[in-house]
Amino acid sequence: MSLRRFAHSLQRFYSASARAPAFPTVPACPPSTCECAATPAMPDGLEIDQKGKLNGLISNYSEQVLICTGKDDWPSRIEEDNSGDNLAADLKELFGRGGVYSDPFHNISVLNSSFASSVPARTELVSTSVYLLPSFKYVPFLPRVSFDSVEALAKGFLLPEKLHSAHDGLSPIHRDRLTRKPMYGQLLHGVKDVEDILVLICGHGGRDMRCGVMGPVLRSEFETQLAHQGVEVLRGPVVIDAPSDAQAITGPVQNPALTARVGLISHIGGHKFAGNIIIYLPPSMKTASGEKHPLAGHGIWYGRVEPKHVQGIIQETVGQGLVIENMFRGAAVEPLLLSMASLKLTRSAMLGRVRGLADVIQPTISSRDARSQLRCAFLGQPVRELSTYTTTPTPRCKGERPGAPRGSERGFASTTLKRSTASPKNHEKKTRTGRPLAILTITILSATLLSATTDVGGIFSGTPKDVLNGESFVPFKVVSTERTSPTTFILTISAPTPHQAANAALIQGAWAHGLWSVEIKQPQLQIARNYTPLPPAVATAGGDDDGSTATLRFLVRRYDGGEMSTYLSRLGPGDEVWLRGPHLGFDVTARLGAAGERVVFLAGGTGIAPALQAARHLLLSAREGKGRKVSMEIIWANRARADCTGCPRLQGEVKGFWGRLSSAVAGGSTPREDHDLDGFGHPVVQELRDLQATYRERGLELEFRCVADDEGSAISSADVTRAVQYTRTLPPPTAGVTSTARAPCYLHSQRQLQHSTHESDAGEAGLKGQGGPGTPVRECACGDNGASGKNLLMISGPDGFVSAYVGRKIWADGAERQGPVGGLVRKLMEKSPEAWRDWLVLKQ
Repeated sequence: MSLRRFAHSLQRFYSASARAPAFPTVPACPPSTCECAATPAMPDGLEIDQKGKLNGLISNYSEQVLICTGKDDWPSRIEEDNSGDNLAADLKELFGRGGVYSDPFHNISVLNSSFASSVPARTELVSTSVYLLPSFKYVPFLPRVSFDSVEALAKGFLLPEKLHSAHDGLSPIHRDRLTRKPMYGQLLHGVKDVEDILVLICGHGGRDMRCGVMGPVLRSEFETQLAHQGVEVLRGPVVIDAPSDAQAITGPVQNPALTARVGLISHIGGHKFAGNIIIYLPPSMKTASGEKHPLAGHGIWYGRVEPKHVQGIIQETVGQGLVIENMFRGAAVEPLLLSMASLKLTRSAMLGRVRGLADVIQPTISSRDARSQLRCAFLGQPVRELSTYTTTPTPRCKGERPGAPRGSERGFASTTLKRSTASPKNHEKKTRTGRPLAILTITILSATLLSATTDVGGIFSGTPKDVLNGESFVPFKVVSTERTSPTTFILTISAPTPHQAANAALIQGAWAHGLWSVEIKQPQLQIARNYTPLPPAVATAGGDDDGSTATLRFLVRRYDGGEMSTYLSRLGPGDEVWLRGPHLGFDVTARLGAAGERVVFLAGGTGIAPALQAARHLLLSAREGKGRKVSMEIIWANRARADCTGCPRLQGEVKGFWGRLSSAVAGGSTPREDHDLDGFGHPVVQELRDLQATYRERGLELEFRCVADDEGSAISSADVTRAVQYTRTLPPPTAGVTSTARAPCYLHSQRQLQHSTHESDAGEAGLKGQGGPGTPVRECACGDNGASGKNLLMISGPDGFVSAYVGRKIWADGAERQGPVGGLVRKLMEKSPEAWRDWLVLKQ
């Protein structure tokens, strides 16, 4: 018998004997009902294969090792990244072709991902994190100082628990060497179960540009649509062992119903079917009724995914537990790989990986039945008697059309369009009680979905369509784009003419609050970023622009590969730009209180914008008699001197702060009045000079200095110490006034501040869309008859900049919060606690 005839015999045997997997399915992805990103054009000659069969095209693996690299792309061979010094190379040395533990019956798939690795307690330690799937384990710390941790990972988690029968001829010692030893897994610190939904998208542009183009677009779309469906999208590294952070959150912490992480991964095969995704649903995932989710513990592979499919995939697969047949490539569930019964013989089947599927996945009629009865009860309809189906379709309500939209589940509102318009022959008349309830339900859901998924303004709030609000994006017009350095520019925009007055009133209210920002949307990719407006210019003659215009300016840095900054840099006069907000920040005046007398602001790059906002707000508050005369110092750090031309320098010989901040702790910098060219300066520097002149006219103090990475200067510990120990020449506080908080106070306690967001001071009301600042959240509770307060050390800039000086922010209770003080400032506090007794650290 020839090899081909033998293979066909095997194929007929498996096709005849295999039973269909019992997870429920739908034939196709429902059409999108919301605004989604356009499908990007593919490079010439690299079209997507729209006709090839997907079913069964899944690589055979026993475990996927997902390495958290923090990068979005890699070389074609991921083991060659960083000149071969990487975890992928180490693992392939063990499990790759010819590797020490290579086993054709126990394949280990090694992938890179864009997820960031967890940060160890000793930040100087270089460590890598990995996900193990479908075991749903997260290993946070694999130190790169020795090979021992890699060996522990291999022996404790990756080797098979039992060898394939093909290895029966090996000696006992050899067999023992190739089997798992759980005790090794205990050597790895912090290993935890994965409880987040993982959406993995092939974005390996270094391997094939089809995935390189499609991957980032799909990532943005999944993040947007998951959030719209009530799933909290987590970003940043997984936090391990942070009890002090959790303790800083007072009161009960409400965990969201669902959390997800969306990331790009390296090559998984089938680039011609881009976009390729894998959705891993954690074993702990449950339905709204508290039952196990039909696909819990599974990894579902899809191909030919476009942005228009994302909403449907989330609703059907994540929300309802339904597999979409025409996009399905295969599925993974510990310890087997699955595919639909109709697929032809695959390598997995030939190796015995797909056997007894009916024993692996039991029919889920019971859980589907419960959801169906709940839906029928919600619609006021009787339940039809259940039938038995090979693919376990959802039982329908009596009188319900086969294609009727399903009810919502776990926050997933049903927006699925009906799949069939033909009514059953025995269609029964709906009950009188069911019809009004169904109509009312559909009306409410439709209005809610329309409000949530479209930019039509505040439907229920009465806010006009083109007036700024916190719910929907409104169009502004670009006035000008002014290039200020090789990498930065100032974007000036204005509100549409019909609603200029309403927008101007709202903006004026935001300026009255002080610190605020807006979201700007990239309409093609449907992503949004927060930007802080530059304050209105201050006239040196003593007058001020009160911010009563509907014009906004933004300092933007263009990054290579930056989707949003590149988009903004290409806008010209008359182009539309979409805004949402305002989002109010900290109440600087309330935080200073009656006793606060100094503000030190560390600004990194475009983080100078909130520093300018704070300086302007303090100036206006002093003019209006709302607070003490406060002195302020701004230290502005940039990558290049060209970004702050004309700014007085802080001269030092230490290395720059971008990625090398630890070297700045040891040395100091001495101020030097140094200007680049007479009569020339960066526009932001000129605005700082104008502010400084106005401060001096009013008997106030404002100083500013700059450092630049390309000049080898950085903000050192000595610079920070000098700034906070600065002695003012203004009169001291009156008797009885103290800046020390005697009791935990929301406004003036650093510990209480840990669980605040940068929007906490605005309260839930915010501007209320009426042009006036929100009422302060709460009054000072320091016990000094309202005379307490704190000096402020504020910081704004890139995450690495903020983390190095004052520690990173934390995610808790569904929001990014201040977290404890860390970094360089933490060390200074521990060294001289008395010097920092009257200071509050704000991470803007």
